[in-house]
Amino acid sequence: MYSPALMEKPRVVVLTKSDLIPAEERETLVSRTGLAGAFVISAQSGDGLRELLEAVWQRIVPHAPESAPHA
Repeated sequence: MYSPALMEKPRVVVLTKSDLIPAEERETLVSRTGLAGAFVISAQSGDGLRELLEAVWQRIVPHAPESAPHA
């Protein structure tokens, strides 16, 4: 259904609603899911959002087109 080319594109894996998981289980969540490099966040509490935004920014900035010179 999806193009195999999608697997070649950069992606960020995010596990949400971490506020619903007991704190002692959050620490091992990524390793238990097998999603190495995934971000665990809670939009409600804000946990993990800064790290996620920083990672996304770091991926976008190197690929951003150079701004056109001002006339």
